Parts: sequence; C-alpha cells; structure tokens
Amino acid sequence: MTTIAVKRHKDGFKIASDSQITINNQRKWYTDNYSSKNLNSNGKIFRIKGATIGYAGIASHFYLLQMFCDKKLPKMNKSNIINWCVEYKSFVIEKMNIKPAEVQLSAFLIKDNKCFFISSNLTVYEVEKFDATGSGAFIALAAMEEGASVKRAVKIAIKYDLGSGGKIHSLKVKNELQ
Repeated sequence: MTTIAVKRHKDGFKIASDSQITINNQRKWYTDNYSSKNLNSNGKIFRIKGATIGYAGIASHFYLLQMFCDKKLPKMNKSNIINWCVEYKSFVIEKMNIKPAEVQLSAFLIKDNKCFFISSNLTVYEVEKFDATGSGAFIALAAMEEGASVKRAVKIAIKYDLGSGGKIHSLKVKNELQ
C-alpha cells in the first residue's frame, strides 16, 4: 500500500512517493527512518548503478530488490525486462523460501532515458507520459491527468488513500546525453 507517481518531462523524468509502510491494514512507520546514503535511497525510491527505481510492495522484498539490482539490471527493452523479472522472482523465492505467487513487485524502472512499469505478474510497459502504482495510484493518475506534478499527485493520494502517508519524497532523473 503506497503511492508512487512518475511523469516524463522534456529533460527526463520526475518520480515521487509517499513514505508510509502499512502492515495488516495499520499504519506502522515511515521509510524516512530507513533511508540509506550508500544506496542513494530515500525510502521507496532508490538509485543504483545508473538506474532509478520506485518500488511498491512488501517491505522485505524491497531490500531484496536492492540486492538484486546491485548485481544485475536489465537492458531497457520489454523482453529483457521480462526476463529480468523472472530472474528476480527466482531470487526472492530462493532467499525467502516462498511460493511464486507470494513474490510482489510493482515498480518503475528509469534508466537510459526510458521508464518502464514492471510487475511480478510480468506486466511490463514503457511509460509514455505519466503513470502511478500502489493503493493510491488511481487518485494520483487523476491528479496528473488534470496537470498535477508528481509531488502534488502523491500529496492528493495521501489525503484520500489510507494506504499512503508520511512525507513525500521525489527525485528528478535527467536524460543522459546520447
């Protein structure tokens, strides 16, 4: 339960997230306390090896995603990203000894001037204008449709979505020179 919003701009992408972690339908803590300067992380959004990732899902899977990305990132096309998702799911299954259906991944991967939405059910598509994921996604999408920035869209989602809360984190990801 979260809200992550991403929007394309002429010079790159902007991505924002809330910072609440929800466990058993109760607001528990905020990711602000778990940021890492080593990973250039501000909670649900992190940068690693030239990529920026915004993650919605199970908190323990977030840390495994960081570990996996430190070892391997896909080339930015749909087929490579799908294969990478399959490898990530296998990695999580092995590390946590869980069933495939228990692996959750809903994220945006920004790299090489592209942004893809990726999920554990192997839904993968390139973000053309803007997108959102998490429990507050539809609220954030409506806000961006009406011209809101990613930060404003997440702020509006926090107001109306019980699964989103805390501080808003945002990053600007500039296009790399071709």
